[in-house]
Amino acid sequence: GRQLFEAHCSALYAQSYGELESWLSRVEEELRAAEQAQDLTASNLLLKRLTRLEEQVGAQMKELEELGWQGPQPAGDVPDAEGHEQRLRQRFLDLLEPLE
Repeated sequence: GRQLFEAHCSALYAQSYGELESWLSRVEEELRAAEQAQDLTASNLLLKRLTRLEEQVGAQMKELEELGWQGPQPAGDVPDAEGHEQRLRQRFLDLLEPLE
């Protein structure tokens, strides 16, 4: 029973990190593809999009922190879980830097 529970926790942990990585990749691509504002209307739309993005990044970063607080990291399913978390955290910080 305990091993099954731990395996389930490891699978959820890996899935959560996978979802965060996927989301980060989409946002990074969105920022790379962001058009340069040509006029005031385009500038306002870009500003709204970046404001929304900043809020989403904050919410996703909070989720990353909560994953770290959920207890011990899984053993077998996620190799180098601590390093993985640090890389994700750095990607979030890199993403926030141009938004601030």
